[in-house]
Amino acid sequence: MAEKMLEKRMERPTFEGNDIPDLLAYIRSAGVHTERIYLSPGNPKVGEELFAAKRCVECHSVRGRGGKVGPDLGIKLRGSLMRIAGAMWNHGPQMWAKMAERGIEVPSLSTEEMSDLVSYLYFFQFIDPPGDARRGLAVYNEKRCGTCHASAEPGKGIAPPLAGVVGNLRSSLEVITAMWNHAGKMEERMMEANLAWPVLKGGETADLLAYLLSLRGGAARPVAEPKRDRR
Repeated sequence: MAEKMLEKRMERPTFEGNDIPDLLAYIRSAGVHTERIYLSPGNPKVGEELFAAKRCVECHSVRGRGGKVGPDLGIKLRGSLMRIAGAMWNHGPQMWAKMAERGIEVPSLSTEEMSDLVSYLYFFQFIDPPGDARRGLAVYNEKRCGTCHASAEPGKGIAPPLAGVVGNLRSSLEVITAMWNHAGKMEERMMEANLAWPVLKGGETADLLAYLLSLRGGAARPVAEPKRDRR
């Protein structure tokens, strides 16, 4: 398509805002008595693997990991799936030139691969940068979590030691889930002890989660990766 447009001296179109969803809506409207095909949501974990396999990572970083030729896509890309697809389209000519310089073949993608790749890039706008365990310890102390969880010996405090509580948790999302499920009992205990409910603001949640995960000696991951049936 790019070659034909160059032959005809046509300027390559770019897409902004809702241009792509609107264009797709128009194309769909031209179909009569056609069956709509629905594709399962992409798998961000598979998209991450594709990002490396298709050599995107050699030029682009994602949250600081990868090449420095292009912008960090984990920070730069924002908006809906279609807006991200539009950004990929707009970036095409510049990307192809850089890939030619490096001797990298422009990758072709199946529909499922495109879904996985875009889902991976889309996913990062919902994930905050990793928290800092040292700041998390300060939050832990400031919010007086240790008033209930301070004891290292089971049965010696109002609540069990946190090192034991988080021992089997693998990710920030699992810690958040455990905190949510524990909230009702926690409120009862805090009312009995005449303690105020701790309020977390800004990046305090991410820092606190990083600290809690550090108690088990494991690295914090942003979320548990979803799995999808490939059949």
